[in-house]
Amino acid sequence: MEHTAAISSTLIPLLLAVIGCLVVVLLWLGKRMHEKLDKLMVHRESCFLCFAAKGSNDADHAEFFKRTNDHETRLTMLENQFGLRGCEKN
Repeated sequence: MEHTAAISSTLIPLLLAVIGCLVVVLLWLGKRMHEKLDKLMVHRESCFLCFAAKGSNDADHAEFFKRTNDHETRLTMLENQFGLRGCEKN
């Protein structure tokens, strides 16, 4: 009985210390991960804002649609001129 009391009196504090160290390590890793996620979310939001706020993006889209509409208008005029609408008439 004396041996069990001596073992338990030395092992219990050691076990508690190991569990305490594990808890500290897990909390530290969790805090680090949370900080990295916060930085990632801030970066993501800034990317969205930069992309949406670009004036050149709007101008590029307008230029693209102007070109495609111009080509579509020219094709329609040629089809009407030659009597074609998507397929040849026999």
